[in-house]
Amino acid sequence: MRLKKLKEKIFNREFITVFLIFILALIIRTVFLTLIPFRFHNDEAISGYIGRFILLNGKDVYGNSWPLFFFNYFGDFRVILPMYINGISTFIFGVNEFAVRFPTALIGSLIVFPIYSISKILLGKRKIVYVSPFLIAILPWHIVLSRATSEGIVGLTVFTFGLLFLIKSVVEGKTKLLMISCAFFFLTFFLYPTFRLLSPLVLLPIPFFLTKHHNRKVYFAAIIFFFLLTFWVGTTNWGAGRFLQTSLFSSKDVATQIKAKEVALSNAEGSILMAKVFDNKVIGYAQLFVSNYSDYFSPSFLFTKGGFPDRYVIPDVGLLFITFAIFLIGVLVPSNTKLNRKFFLYTIFLLLLAPFPAALTVDDIPNVHRSLFMIVPLVLLSTIGICKIADLLTGKKQRVLLFGFCFLIIFSLTLEFIYFTHQYAIQEPPYKSFSKEDGFREIALYVKKAGPDKQIIMPLYGALPIYYLFFTNDFNKNIAGTFQIGLIVNKINNVTFSADSCPANTAGPVRSVDPVRTGGTVRTIIIEDGNCDIKGKFKEIFSVYRKDATKAFKVVQPT
Repeated sequence: MRLKKLKEKIFNREFITVFLIFILALIIRTVFLTLIPFRFHNDEAISGYIGRFILLNGKDVYGNSWPLFFFNYFGDFRVILPMYINGISTFIFGVNEFAVRFPTALIGSLIVFPIYSISKILLGKRKIVYVSPFLIAILPWHIVLSRATSEGIVGLTVFTFGLLFLIKSVVEGKTKLLMISCAFFFLTFFLYPTFRLLSPLVLLPIPFFLTKHHNRKVYFAAIIFFFLLTFWVGTTNWGAGRFLQTSLFSSKDVATQIKAKEVALSNAEGSILMAKVFDNKVIGYAQLFVSNYSDYFSPSFLFTKGGFPDRYVIPDVGLLFITFAIFLIGVLVPSNTKLNRKFFLYTIFLLLLAPFPAALTVDDIPNVHRSLFMIVPLVLLSTIGICKIADLLTGKKQRVLLFGFCFLIIFSLTLEFIYFTHQYAIQEPPYKSFSKEDGFREIALYVKKAGPDKQIIMPLYGALPIYYLFFTNDFNKNIAGTFQIGLIVNKINNVTFSADSCPANTAGPVRSVDPVRTGGTVRTIIIEDGNCDIKGKFKEIFSVYRKDATKAFKVVQPT
């Protein structure tokens, strides 16, 4: 009997339609995944290498055994569960860029299922609900992050499943569904820090939806549990690390600016008391928070330019297609559309809540990664807007208008998607490539090709040692414990890492003799920053150029 019900669920038209949209989303996020995005970012190299290294050796490169909560790159205490997931993928697809990027693309694509189910609760069993998973499947914001190994995308999918079961628990009055929801929310604490703040906050309005048929005590217990959990995590080093680095409250620059304004006002007013009343720290931080928060609803952020960091910026393309503006305006259109009014208001609440954690930070503002939960309510509201406009045009006399509206929307989205694809594939690679890890992959591959018979000196840039280890497929267990915080290491095999960006200036002896290994003289190859001047008896033998035609690295050798 259960098998029969399972077959009915799998082979019904509804599931097949949503599954096909999932396949579309997956194709969009995985086609040419090795090539687009062009650069293999620091975070990607670290995630893939560290995840596989721990799974192979039981320790990370610092020598910590089976870390569960974090990997400490530079005091940021990064969540480590996504690293394990990416590490597992390398055992399936090999040690390459595709293997590291694929899990995020796959898990990100799965969001179409909870988005569809939530839309069905909002709008009922109408064909229009298929629009919501389709919209998120083609959404630039979600596509770019899904293809870039962004751990927030994994967290977003899990969090959205939690949101679905939370809403279903209220609709169906089943405590079991609330427990499933809490399990999903709990998991996000180990996937992306933003959800540690959002988890208790999305629960806050739920008691207003409850009736006498619900077990109110369980819901209040869940709210208290997540607030306490968030507070406890915030008191730990691994829980507070990144927030303390980026928080507007811990920023010395922000504190200095606020103090300077207070002094300036006191001089202008001639009264320190007046300055403290009208321009104190509370007002200063509140103004900055409001300014940050409002940036996330600006047309520039949403529709034309996007936000930060630069690795997620697609030139002249916003996070949403401009056509989405029509959908969102449609939410305000008066119509006879039947909505679940409580959950419609809850969706508005989620949209207002979504940028709250991001607005508390000062680094790379507005930030497309920390605010990515905005995607969910924006897609849901866009679907409602389309539904309202369609209902307004429904009727025998308006069929031509409805057909014209549908044609216009499809045509507009198609053009915008083509333009986005072109900008992503062609224009993004050279965009500010000087500020990204452009050339790191290429120089690591050059060192690999040079072989172990040469002594190599290279600058200690960011995660360059990890790039070298990743692309040489070196996961030797003896590496564990050789790194210091910040992924600093002095030497790996025949490669010496220098703190000087121009190591030829401080390299010392440039020849050594190793007759056992080579039967003769071993020449030292020195890798320098592309802007370094060659001094002394050196000649340039190889160069790595960025996509913007600037020189990233030069390889020199003694003459």
